[in-house]
Amino acid sequence: MLNYTSDERLALLLSVMGDSVAQAALRGVEPARAAVLRKLVKDYQFDPPSHDEVEHIVGDFLRYFNFAMETLAPQLKTIQEKSKTKEPRTPPKKQETPVVFPKIDRSIDPVADLNRLDPYQITVALADDHPKTIALVLQKLAMQHAAAVMEQLSSEVRLATLEYLTEEITVPEPIVKQVLLTTVDKAISVELRPVEVNQAEVLAEMLRSISKSLRVEMMNELANTNPDLAERVKAKLYLFTDLMRIDDRDLQKLLAQVETDFLIIALQRCDQELIDKLLNNLSKRAREMIQEEMEYKQGVSDEEIETARLSIVQVIATLDESGEIKL
Repeated sequence: MLNYTSDERLALLLSVMGDSVAQAALRGVEPARAAVLRKLVKDYQFDPPSHDEVEHIVGDFLRYFNFAMETLAPQLKTIQEKSKTKEPRTPPKKQETPVVFPKIDRSIDPVADLNRLDPYQITVALADDHPKTIALVLQKLAMQHAAAVMEQLSSEVRLATLEYLTEEITVPEPIVKQVLLTTVDKAISVELRPVEVNQAEVLAEMLRSISKSLRVEMMNELANTNPDLAERVKAKLYLFTDLMRIDDRDLQKLLAQVETDFLIIALQRCDQELIDKLLNNLSKRAREMIQEEMEYKQGVSDEEIETARLSIVQVIATLDESGEIKL
């Protein structure tokens, strides 16, 4: 049994998960303890733990993770069912750091106040309101501001709100003013826009850092308790750049299962080092043919390149999971 304190265990796990994930996680920790954990994480960067130590700590985490999943399974199932029927109304856009909104004082003109506030603050303020109420508020905003709020609504609420926006307002003016004042008060109370934490990306990044046996066990447990999340994690477990990590013999097996047209498109606007690695594992005839075809495919779109690369990533995943290649 390795003699680690709880902070040392947590810091080691954070160091395995990567700097971006560690920093995001530490933002929610009490400042004094966060400072201790940051120092420990930094220490591990200069003096990395052994493979056995990492396996031991991650193994402990996996056992606690499995226990938590079993305990929370009923709640997770309920949340999953709700998420299928109701889309989140205010999904945050991806960002690296939280946005802190400047504090404003309410004036006698609620419309002017709303146009001074960030669209995200207004979206959150309207999150629980009826689409008719949302439409009433949006009709009072500057067009660009209203459009920015609409963009952040869920597709279901946006569609319902659009229907009301085409109608003439018949609500008495005193009620309209009260609705606007209430919206201002609620919007002002939204002080920041938090960093988006992509749960699937966080889990995938961590799983990529541990042994395959632990990864498989963890993914199986996740698939049993939260299939949707498991699918999203699986989609991020393998990357196109993983081709650089595959040895030549396994790479030749993989290339034999990749459609030539996809390979030609996937290599467009690709790092030369990766292009050379792949071409060097093809026959001379295949290599010359692909190099020639690549010249004619330079005008393909980014979407076509992404689709081609994803098809290759799927081959990587299939072969690695079956044990035919090793990452």
